Amino acid sequence: MSVYTPIGYLAVSMLLLAVAGSPLFRAADASWHTQADRTSTIDGLRGFLALGVFFHHAVIYHRFLIDGVWTVPPSAFYTELGQASVVLFFMITGYLFWGKAVEAQGKLDWRSLYIGRIFRIGPMYYLVTLAMLAIVLRTTGFHVNEPPSALVHEWLRLSLLGYYGPGSINGYQDAWMIIAGVTWTLHYEWLFYLLVLPVSTIFFARPNMHLLYGGAGFAVSVLMLFHHPTINSAGYAAFFTGILCASLRAAGMEIDSRRHANRIASIIILVLLGILVRMPSAYSPIPILLLAAVFFLCSAGCTVFGLLNWRASKRLGEVSYGIYLLQGLVLYAFLRPHGIRALALGSVAEYWGIVLLAAVVLIGSALIAHVSIEKPGIRIGRRIALRMKQPLRSLAKAP
Repeated sequence: MSVYTPIGYLAVSMLLLAVAGSPLFRAADASWHTQADRTSTIDGLRGFLALGVFFHHAVIYHRFLIDGVWTVPPSAFYTELGQASVVLFFMITGYLFWGKAVEAQGKLDWRSLYIGRIFRIGPMYYLVTLAMLAIVLRTTGFHVNEPPSALVHEWLRLSLLGYYGPGSINGYQDAWMIIAGVTWTLHYEWLFYLLVLPVSTIFFARPNMHLLYGGAGFAVSVLMLFHHPTINSAGYAAFFTGILCASLRAAGMEIDSRRHANRIASIIILVLLGILVRMPSAYSPIPILLLAAVFFLCSAGCTVFGLLNWRASKRLGEVSYGIYLLQGLVLYAFLRPHGIRALALGSVAEYWGIVLLAAVVLIGSALIAHVSIEKPGIRIGRRIALRMKQPLRSLAKAP
């Protein structure tokens, strides 16, 4: 049996769902379980996407430990687990923030939005970055191997909340491998917040223009993807997929979770995913269209036979940001030490056994980080945004 067997993914995923569904994970409960909201399926989807990226990197590590090559795995299934999950994360970003723009008729509170993003993304990002820097310093013998100006430049780049990825740090070229390179997606997230979303809200000048804009933006971005199939064009196509789906939701397109339509939609999703996992890359036109169809059905309320509404699924979704950012550090801790590396490469079963232990530690660490870092950061951001609003309100009321 090969290390690239899907059985490893399925077995470990089921065990992780069992852990997440236990009372140990009660701290990840949010208000979702008391509300009937169409976007609850998106909450359930997030956890599977973060785990998909984890499994993608876990099998990449196997080859890396053998020959030192970090590249996509020789398995379409595990390649798509990572790449398709990232694409769907971008779709979720477009969907959620365009949904807010539609609700506000384009009149977003930009100050609160950006403060919220900084305090949502920042605390966990800086935790992971500081851990990476500590490992780099230890690896380089706690010696300064570059001029101070170069170090300051490197640290300033790292301070910008993921807009720039980690390059060489103190002469250590492979710092990004310590965190499995996961922060590259934050660059695209910031491009969406700073460029795509502000420009797009211009199209709220007339009622219901958002749906026409979403459809046109999706069509143009997909055509660009056919012409230039790159990660950049795939990212924009993913964002506009989310934008279009949010506009369609606002127009009343939804699937009732209690009706036969939901079962039919669930079957369609499984068929589409079955086609997708046979393709070599998600960053090309046909996979993007398949994922757009999958995301539309999920955002419209399809539960995939109830899977996305499971308590365990939503708990993992609640801590998905921590799962995503911490995975590189956890894999580094479990697979880099020489003794563990020898054991992991002993057999396929031993490798997946260590991946299971790493995955359990990962979701547990993500839960702790969610409670102690993420949620307090979000609350601080909200307080700051509220305090900054109050003087403006006072000025507005002044004679």
